[in-house]
Amino acid sequence: MVGKIAGSALRWKVIVQATGIGWIRMDGAPSDIAAALGGLREWLEQREGSLMVVRRAATMKQIDTWGKAGDALGLMKAVKRQFDPRGTLNPGRFVGGI
Repeated sequence: MVGKIAGSALRWKVIVQATGIGWIRMDGAPSDIAAALGGLREWLEQREGSLMVVRRAATMKQIDTWGKAGDALGLMKAVKRQFDPRGTLNPGRFVGGI
């Protein structure tokens, strides 16, 4: 699917599979992309979905890559402590700053 969001120069292409996994590519001003991603992430999380940012333009402001971890964050931190007690493997790069 290809589209354009009314009122902006943002263009997008999306591929969604029956499993619920999809990819979206947005082209446009970095501020428009950031706003669209924020709105899309909020919409998905309200429906128990998620949005992960795989790549962003260097000119775009920093955006949360992972989104909310929900009630699984405590478990994820415990697993991280178990397998990486010194915190040496990619510190702070995963959801919730793990």
